[in-house]
Amino acid sequence: MIIYRMRSRKKVNRSISIFSWRIMQKFTILFTFSVIIFLASLCVAQEKDVEEIPPGMEIIKVGTTRLLVPQGITVQKKGGLIILENINEYVARQLFVFDTRIRTIEEREEKLQEQLRALREQLKNIEEDIIPKKSDTGL
Repeated sequence: MIIYRMRSRKKVNRSISIFSWRIMQKFTILFTFSVIIFLASLCVAQEKDVEEIPPGMEIIKVGTTRLLVPQGITVQKKGGLIILENINEYVARQLFVFDTRIRTIEEREEKLQEQLRALREQLKNIEEDIIPKKSDTGL
């Protein structure tokens, strides 16, 4: 009787091992599929991530890298190296741009002041022609 029990246990164990092997295959396939879907959703979620951008800054994309840099800074890519413009060069260039803009605004202001003076003179001449002087009316 003892031998019979051992044989029956072996048969039971074999059926359990075959059964567990099939479950393991299904579990492995399900786990792999779940991991692929999870990683794909992470990639999609990263691209649609909306970040708060501070004033005066912008996000630029160099290759696959996203950088938060000041607006107007020059970015170069040499091989795998990303080179940002030196802060001193950036500030000097921005000051030059601002200085140029201020000069053009001042020139436009001077032209507008001259036009305003000319219009005031014309208005004064028109008023003198239309409104008679007190000495001309005899009063």
